[in-house]
Amino acid sequence: MVKDILRELKARKLQFFAILLITTLGVGFFIGIRVTGHDMRLTADAYMEDANVLDIKVMHSLGVDSEMKDELDEILEQKGYRLRSTPLYAESNKFDNVISVYEFNEATKDDLTILQGRLPVNKNEVFIDSMLFEVHDIKLFDEIKLKKNDIFNEASLEVVGIGQSSLFMNKSRGYTSLGSGDISGFVYGVGLDSKLEESTEIRYKFEADTDVKRKIKLLESKAEEISQARFDRAVAPELVKLDEAEIELEQAKIDGEKEIALQQAKIDEGRAELAGAKRQLEAGMNQLTFGFTLSTTDTLGQRLDLLQQNYAAAKRLAEASIDSLRIQIDAIEDTEVGKLVKVELGKQLDTQIQELDAMTSQFADGFAELEKGVAQYEQGVRELEAGQRELDEGKKTLNNEIATNRKKIADAREKIATTSTGDLYVFDRKDSIIGYKEFYDDSERIEAVGAVFPLIFFGVAVLVTLSTITRMVEESRMQLGVYKALGYTWFQASLKYVGFAAMAWGIGTFLGLIIGFYLLPNLIYNTYRILYETPPLVSRVVLKYLWIPVLVSFLSSVGVAFYKSIMVSRERGAQLLRPAMPQSGQRIFLERITPLWNRLGFLYKVSFRNLFRNKTRFLMTVIGIGGCAGLLITGFGLDHSVNSMIDLQFNEIMNYDGIIVYEPEAKIDNTLFDDYTNVFSSNITVNENDVTMYVAEDFTKFPEFFKFRNSKTKNEIEVYDDTVVISEKLALINDLKIGDSFKFKVDGISYESEVGAIIENYANHYLFMSQQAYEEISLSEVEMNMRMFKKADIPENFAETILKEEKILNVTLASGILDIFQEQMGNFSVIIYVVVIAAFLLELIVLSNLITMNISERKKELATLKVLGFYPMELAKYILRENITLTLIALILGGVFGVFLHKFVIITAELDMIMFNRQLNLFSVVISLVLTFVISVLINFIMSRKANDVDMSEALKTFDA
Repeated sequence: MVKDILRELKARKLQFFAILLITTLGVGFFIGIRVTGHDMRLTADAYMEDANVLDIKVMHSLGVDSEMKDELDEILEQKGYRLRSTPLYAESNKFDNVISVYEFNEATKDDLTILQGRLPVNKNEVFIDSMLFEVHDIKLFDEIKLKKNDIFNEASLEVVGIGQSSLFMNKSRGYTSLGSGDISGFVYGVGLDSKLEESTEIRYKFEADTDVKRKIKLLESKAEEISQARFDRAVAPELVKLDEAEIELEQAKIDGEKEIALQQAKIDEGRAELAGAKRQLEAGMNQLTFGFTLSTTDTLGQRLDLLQQNYAAAKRLAEASIDSLRIQIDAIEDTEVGKLVKVELGKQLDTQIQELDAMTSQFADGFAELEKGVAQYEQGVRELEAGQRELDEGKKTLNNEIATNRKKIADAREKIATTSTGDLYVFDRKDSIIGYKEFYDDSERIEAVGAVFPLIFFGVAVLVTLSTITRMVEESRMQLGVYKALGYTWFQASLKYVGFAAMAWGIGTFLGLIIGFYLLPNLIYNTYRILYETPPLVSRVVLKYLWIPVLVSFLSSVGVAFYKSIMVSRERGAQLLRPAMPQSGQRIFLERITPLWNRLGFLYKVSFRNLFRNKTRFLMTVIGIGGCAGLLITGFGLDHSVNSMIDLQFNEIMNYDGIIVYEPEAKIDNTLFDDYTNVFSSNITVNENDVTMYVAEDFTKFPEFFKFRNSKTKNEIEVYDDTVVISEKLALINDLKIGDSFKFKVDGISYESEVGAIIENYANHYLFMSQQAYEEISLSEVEMNMRMFKKADIPENFAETILKEEKILNVTLASGILDIFQEQMGNFSVIIYVVVIAAFLLELIVLSNLITMNISERKKELATLKVLGFYPMELAKYILRENITLTLIALILGGVFGVFLHKFVIITAELDMIMFNRQLNLFSVVISLVLTFVISVLINFIMSRKANDVDMSEALKTFDA
């Protein structure tokens, strides 16, 4: 029996290798792609354990103070280590970009692996990222200048060491809202000047058997209590200040009112003095009335005028009386009597003149005094009234200031009462280490993508094995009859074919296990290591990934062989010794279309009948070649989706040539740019998704720098000042549509808005709005801190020229962002290569086996055609016609399959902040179908030559029934 199996193997080498290879590919790809993810996670965990990195990182939006550390230590029953870290702008003579800065202390010293130099010891010594050395050529003893931010002051640092940090698994150093959004590297410094007493984070490392998840849940259950205590401590100084302010305000009110009362008393005293002076003036005026009466309702000034008028009238009367006496005196004759009368009248005249003179003197002296007194009185009144007005104004001002400050204090207390107590953030290792989550996501993504491809191979394996064993059994019916005639049981007789399939399966499975557990994972992993800083892959034989492909491959080969051989070997021996009855002819659907069928030539009719006569061969060809076409469509479509996404993002959507980050007081030379627009940029969160927010100074102009358009129609979207715009991937993962409300957090404060538009975007998440809209939503003013600019020709020293202004923090060119992004997307090429190579191998196996079996089972037919005079080329065409027709049918089904497979792979392979171009371009479909067809034709041409090797005399032998 064994010799028979070996003879069969030698006679059917191609079929044996077809089953072997299809098993190898199915097992190898199924295990290899899926176990790669498992091995990657195993490698990451082993690397983290060896590096002794943190298990938990705790952060708080209000910072971590010593009291919080003590509280956390008590809850976790473990000592934690505090440190400060932050992304900030840094520069040297070789670069200017954003870096992550860490304090070098007990918490961070175990992070580092030294490649050059030593660890920092002295103040302002720094250990730098090897990426800064590799990309920017920063060497030992170079100087790096840190620009101030909210945590660290400006500092000049000397590089004393270069190496790697266990906090970074990939070569992407993380993202930030600063600058272009990418971080260039990290530095660990000693003695960095900090503006904060609090730490930014606290780390914990537990024993190996500690249930870290339980610790995290424990912290999360006490998060509200911890935050409230931290908030109370944070606001306690403010509450003390408010209490002190209230006391000061009340004292100021008392002092102010006391001073006002004192001044009012002085004014009242002045009024009393003025009232006495007025009475004296009135008494003086009454002495100068000359018989006239003064009105008490008139003012003193009016009374002075009346006094003058009265004096003038009295003077006129006195002068008139004097003149009248003089006339009388002059009219009297000089007689004795007349002289006596003149003397008497003269005395009266003298008396009247004296009285007039006395009145004039009295009035002049009294009036001058009165006039002076009235002037002083009126001056006093004016000063008193001015003082009263000033005092009234001061009193009003005091009351307003007291009310205003009371409101400020009340508002401050209300703000404290309504302000969030802050958020406690607990990160496990996966979320704490840059690249760790991405590494895990990549591993899971590879595993998910690999779950589909092997199914195609297993499906083809069933068909290949079924066709091969069926042909073997049919050709060996008489031999089976001989076995049974010699006393072999049906089970023993079938072992020849089962053994044939089992040998192919065993060797194929063994090779598949080697490829699956060792070769393919290392190939994929080493390609991914272009972006990761991890050790060699830890390869393991994982039983949970082993038994499914081994069992499925066993059933699809050995199981099928066993079933088919038993079905034949259980027939009676006498019946087996006779040739099998030929299959009865069946009319095909095309024959029912009489006008078309009658116009077909004889050979075409034969070909069409042969297509559907062997259902297994038909399905094997359609599934195999269709699967190949689908895989090629997926491979080329994936390549287009990734590369076109980069082109769409950086050449069509992002229309600026660079960005400048600056402080509000910066003076920027506008003549350096062809065009520009200013925005406020900030890193926010939308449902825990990191989002970059752009608040545009001129929202109608902003789409000239960042295009707003629909991803499907490519039509531009018109926006207004009240339109809030989000990027498409952000909308998809949060299930947001236009008109939906959503919440976003800025600096820990939550705001709510409505989606006004969803725009095409492929890299990162974005939220756009106008300055007016943001200020209405946040009820606070905003200052621009970033400029997007356009410039046709950018000189080499462009960044250096701009950075001469001290208030400019960073200059990033769009070309640099593009280079970084292209490097990050490079790891997807390995998936494309795997898919394309697998597709070609599948087509090669299927077609080679198909043609060989087709020729083998139709030897009599081909020999007859040769006897009838068919030339070799005609005989090849006879075989090719059927295979090419089957290929065309398979291509149609493969095209449909490829469209759905491409969509599945694209969605599965997308990163959290990346959206590939999900549109499958026509060229990917056409080139895949054309390549599949061309390869099919070439293989058919090569393999169909075997038809001319048919031995006519041997093939046309017959046996008596």
